[in-house]
Formats: sequence, structure tokens, C-alpha cells
Amino acid sequence: MGEEYTYRCRQCGHDEDLIAGMYNCKGWGDRKDLAEIREGKYGKDARDAIEKHPKAMFHFQADVFRCPCGYTKSYDSLVIHADAKWDPEVFFMTRHRCPRCNRSMELVNHFPTDILCPKCGGDMWIDTRSLCRW
Repeated sequence: MGEEYTYRCRQCGHDEDLIAGMYNCKGWGDRKDLAEIREGKYGKDARDAIEKHPKAMFHFQADVFRCPCGYTKSYDSLVIHADAKWDPEVFFMTRHRCPRCNRSMELVNHFPTDILCPKCGGDMWIDTRSLCRW
């Protein structure tokens, strides 16, 4: 399940979509994905998390990330977590760096009401009519 909203720039009219949610068809014990994690495709930390927790589950999800400089974007992340039904411990989650300033981006737990336009730096507003759920 997930959601997607479109943001529109008040100054230049640029549109930007932000997405948050899980991909039920990607991960969740898939052997090909597990082999890629073990081979290091997702980095040393992901490989170490799988080796240290052999019964861990993993999946891919989209989340909204924001940099201290104001840059906001949706990115896909690999999440490796305990096999628990409620509030599982997370052993690894892909980290993302800002393409503008190279600082570490923080996960945003909700859709922001406004963001900075990546084209002109103006204010973008959320178009609540654009909501798409899956």
C-alpha cells in the first residue's frame, strides 16, 4: 500500500510527485533479491545485516526524504528487518544523500505541506486532489 501526491510550484509551474509506500511484489524473501544483497549490490552494511540476522525479512519501499538544505524527494529504499508482525526492529535501511549538497537526507514520516521547487527554488504546494493510493 502507498500514496502519491503531486506538488506544484507557485512561481514556475513545475510539477513534482512524492511517493511513500511498500512494494508488495518486490522483496519479501525473494531469492534473487537476497542473492543481490549477499553479493553486495546494496552495499556492505546491507550485506552485513543479512549475514548477522539470517532470519531477517526484507522489502523495498518508497519514502519521502528531506535534506537540511530543503531539497525534498522520494527515493526507493531497501529495508531489512526482524520477522515480527508488530513494530519490527529495523537492521538496515538505505541511506540517501542530497544531490545538491551531498548531506545525509532524513526520512519524513508524513507528506510535507510545502516543499522547495528543485528547478527555481520557489515554494511548491501540495495538490490534495492529486492523491493516488495503491
